Amino acid sequence: MGVRAARSRAILCAALAVSAGFSLTGCVGGVVLDACPAIGYGYNGPAVVEFEPASPGSAVVTACFGAECEPAEVDQVRGEWAVPQEAPYLGPDVYGDGSAQTLRLVVTDGTRTLVDDEFEIPVTVERTGIFGQCTGPFRYEPVHVSLGD
Repeated sequence: MGVRAARSRAILCAALAVSAGFSLTGCVGGVVLDACPAIGYGYNGPAVVEFEPASPGSAVVTACFGAECEPAEVDQVRGEWAVPQEAPYLGPDVYGDGSAQTLRLVVTDGTRTLVDDEFEIPVTVERTGIFGQCTGPFRYEPVHVSLGD
């Protein structure tokens, strides 16, 4: 192999190495290293319900996770309506790992029903990865419910 061929091969290898380095850092368009780890995150915290205006003191709040579930009475603890992800609040095919995305809520005041509906549970997801391209741990955000007529 001649000196000229060896020098050309060395320059080509150096150019490829620099190009690969820039593309992996995202400094140039093209292939970007964006693989995410195969980690499944769970969340076992409660779903917190916030009423606007505040629920009457005589109101009975019942709730459950998932569709077609049977609501159970929820106790107000430290001024907060928190529905734990455990029996009897779990509907069919709900495991209490944060996979439930709906909360059925029934609020009554005496013989009057103030709320009887399913609500989407908002979720906050932490972003991970070099560029924030991966989903990480998550948690439920409060479910806001209007009691206005």
